[in-house]
Amino acid sequence: MEPPRKRTPPRPQSELAEPAPEHEVDRFASEARYRASRYHRHTTTRWRPDKSKCPSGVGRESAKALLLRGIRRSMFSSHRRGGWPQKVWAVDGGVVYEAQLTNRGQGEYHGYPMKPDDRFAQYLAVKWDERA
Repeated sequence: MEPPRKRTPPRPQSELAEPAPEHEVDRFASEARYRASRYHRHTTTRWRPDKSKCPSGVGRESAKALLLRGIRRSMFSSHRRGGWPQKVWAVDGGVVYEAQLTNRGQGEYHGYPMKPDDRFAQYLAVKWDERA
């Protein structure tokens, strides 16, 4: 008989914040930057097997647009670092993407697709539609 699995509470950096005031969303959208991570690219030799690969059709401009769409819908975590949300989420074509803060001094994020069977990703997809 297998021991019961521990149910871990969500990490604070993964908690979806309540919709933010418009002035805060505007600031994040105007100052946030997207910078690709070599660990998620198809064309890199540094890809790590524990990291998801970005779909080949998602380039720098479309990734930046996804980041901004997530910010505009207030789809970011309540956890902050340097005044920036730790994570921002967006949905495109049924795929949930997560952008993670990599440089809190400049508001830089890198992003990747979440696994479709991830329960939190499924929750985010519902919230995405609600916040449209």
